[in-house]
Amino acid sequence: MENILGVLLVIGGILYKIYESYKEEQEKAKERMEKLKKQQKQSGTRTEAPRFEKTPTIPEISYQQFERKEQVKPIAIQETVPDEVVLMQHRRLEKARIEKQQKAQALQKRPQVQDIETETFDLRKAIIQQVILERPYKY
Repeated sequence: MENILGVLLVIGGILYKIYESYKEEQEKAKERMEKLKKQQKQSGTRTEAPRFEKTPTIPEISYQQFERKEQVKPIAIQETVPDEVVLMQHRRLEKARIEKQQKAQALQKRPQVQDIETETFDLRKAIIQQVILERPYKY
């Protein structure tokens, strides 16, 4: 209990010092403002903050400045593909076509799934099989 009381007194003292320094700063600020007002009255000039327009003006851009004076004519480029490249492309396409046909034929040759005979559930047979797997007695 005595420790708590001592801690509270220390914290209270610190807060009081902070409050006193705040008051002193407020008085100093008040004195500075009074001095500034006296100086302005003596000089007769009043300093105001600059005023700004509410809506900024946007400069107009003339697009004629940016137009190209010379127009570039497209050049006709003739692309020639060597015969070897064309031959390889045809071979590759032919191989792909043949592989596709072979896959289609393999799917057609696949035997059709025959109907599987469904067995009915036989409880007697299931119990016999369970007893065989899990014998209640050992030899």
